[in-house]
Amino acid sequence: MCRRLLGFLVAVICMTTWFSTGLLFAADADKIDYSSIPLLRWEGPGEPGTFSQYAAAHPKAPLEITAVQLSRKPPGLVGDTVSRVLVIVNSSLYPSIQERISTYVSDIESHMPYVANLYTASFGTAEQLKAFIKAHEPTVVGCVLVGNLPCAWYEILNDYDSYGYAQWPCDLFLCDLDGQWADNNPFPGLQLGVYDSHGAGTGDEGPEIFLGRIDASRMTGQSEADQTNAYFDKLHAYYEGTMTMPKFGLTYTEDDWASYSDFRNDISHAYPSFQVIAAPATNLSDYATNRLPSPDYGFVQLACHSNSGGHYFTRGGVLHSDTIRGIQPRAQFYNLFCCSASRFTDTDCLGNAYIFNASQTALATVGSTKTGSMLVFHAFYQPFGANQCMGAALRSWFDYLAPYSVYEISWHFGMTVLGDPLVMLVLPVLTNVTPPTFSPPAGDYWLPQNVTITCAPADAVIHYTTDGLDPTESDPIATGPILVDGNMTLKARGWKTGMNPSLVTSAQYHFIILSEAKKAANTSDANVYRAVVTAVPATSRFYVEADDRSCGISVYKSGHGITVGKRVDVHGTSSTSGTGEKYVIATSVTDTGETGSIEPLMLVNRDVGGGDWYYNSTNGAGQKGVKDGPGVYSQALNNIGMLITTTGNVTYSTTGYFYVDDGSKLADNSGRIGIKVQGTVPPPPSPPPGWTPLGKYVKVTGISTCFKAASPSTDLYRQIWATQVVLMQ
Repeated sequence: MCRRLLGFLVAVICMTTWFSTGLLFAADADKIDYSSIPLLRWEGPGEPGTFSQYAAAHPKAPLEITAVQLSRKPPGLVGDTVSRVLVIVNSSLYPSIQERISTYVSDIESHMPYVANLYTASFGTAEQLKAFIKAHEPTVVGCVLVGNLPCAWYEILNDYDSYGYAQWPCDLFLCDLDGQWADNNPFPGLQLGVYDSHGAGTGDEGPEIFLGRIDASRMTGQSEADQTNAYFDKLHAYYEGTMTMPKFGLTYTEDDWASYSDFRNDISHAYPSFQVIAAPATNLSDYATNRLPSPDYGFVQLACHSNSGGHYFTRGGVLHSDTIRGIQPRAQFYNLFCCSASRFTDTDCLGNAYIFNASQTALATVGSTKTGSMLVFHAFYQPFGANQCMGAALRSWFDYLAPYSVYEISWHFGMTVLGDPLVMLVLPVLTNVTPPTFSPPAGDYWLPQNVTITCAPADAVIHYTTDGLDPTESDPIATGPILVDGNMTLKARGWKTGMNPSLVTSAQYHFIILSEAKKAANTSDANVYRAVVTAVPATSRFYVEADDRSCGISVYKSGHGITVGKRVDVHGTSSTSGTGEKYVIATSVTDTGETGSIEPLMLVNRDVGGGDWYYNSTNGAGQKGVKDGPGVYSQALNNIGMLITTTGNVTYSTTGYFYVDDGSKLADNSGRIGIKVQGTVPPPPSPPPGWTPLGKYVKVTGISTCFKAASPSTDLYRQIWATQVVLMQ
């Protein structure tokens, strides 16, 4: 209110200056003297469409909104750190433009500092639509309405204190989320369902968000879907940077305002290079022939008496909206200081005619739905020139003027953006999220790894895949370490609002797992990585086992020089011994310099050896299982090649081997009971005369192996190569 009072005082002092300089406002206070400004007027026949006609065409019904695509809010960000745009599409139109809308949402998030939520909506009421938008506070900054969607209407009993009753569509209602709007019917002369007063409410009178309408529903010619799709095609070219964007402006000012420097020159705040054409140099022929089709202009501001469907030039007559569409305007942006030019509820309104045509470059107009338009142009052009989008620049302009006098309501309450409100003078150059890195890095491993993926900035959202496909925002988020416990290709990509997504990076993790060597077919490559040596039966043979005790195998290498506890790398080929045991014929054995320790598996007799494991009798892959006895084969997990411990009573003993039985009553082809053990039962420290191991209880630790039955049988039987035998009694 202080700005208004100061403005009034300066207005009194400086009135003579305005008339001599052609300024609309006082230089110090920027307060408009509305009485000095020639009013716009509805020219030509007919009248603007009414609220009654609008209401009849759109009976009240519930607003049904369906979420189509919700952009994820990056974790770690709170409140208004995310700037969100709601894209709401008429549900009947959506199926016909779905592909273009998907591209548009992608363009927003790829090239603008916003995230976008996509919805479809039936035609409800403006109040319901506003409540939906308000529910997205505080992150919502703007809204794009595509197709025929609700609007509020406003009315005034005596427009400009001169024109009498007026009513018009008012998109400020949807943008002012905390103001107070009232319909005071049945006050004489006012209409039910139309707002007639506006105040600060719980906040202020200015808008909290920006809004724009992409609505070809009332444009004649091609179908609404065809016109909308064509518009989104050129919009995509804009976002992709393939559209030529001249940095040259034009103000084209008819007689009533030609003397005002603000009309002529304020465009300089956005376009330092610009051309001024003012009456009497203005005429229909020049505008239509030399200006609209010219590729030289990026922004055109026209001040001309009009109605919603045509410009009425002082010299040359009427330029109708259908003629404008045929001309195919070339500039990207238009400010129409023209009566009711953007009355989108009328058929073929001018504001839409500039953008819904075969032009490949016309993107958006700012104008009014009533007899009024923009003043204090610099408050719009300054933020637009500072690279606010058109919708945000109009919001800044509204904020600059708030709170609103009755004259400002008459002049400005119809202002809106037709077209994409996100378009701007220069697309922002978004920096890229850095390519993700993996720790530990890609490589060969023998143990499971917890892989951490990072990129910069640290609050970027990283999506990853394990199936070889490039990540999308629908894939899992790397919120912590990822367990990699087998051969895997990790791919990752980072996203952050206001930045371009990172490049896709990948890391291949290869596990040289001992079990793969054991599964290999005979004569094929067999490699072992970082396995622990568990036993050394001979200078040409040793056993290795995996740390997780899942698998073990014998390795043959003459003069290997390896000892128990070493970690070794083995490269060679797979083979099967004459005893039926799988082994590796090593071409190289490398002592890694590391050590390890394997605890033996404690097994009952019946579980020693185990059943078939990935066994293929044709190519020798895997390990054949053992037989429990005549016609009975083991069903236990295969453990041949592994370090084990078992116990039992000695049932037979001779030089070099013995049998033990824990009650399992196993049998092989020898006719003896128990498991054959390669080794000797140690006597007690002072054995009595005639001592024998028979019947003694022993604990046997060693390698689970096997031997083959006499030909022609191919059956295998259990055997233990003992590394330790302990007499328990």
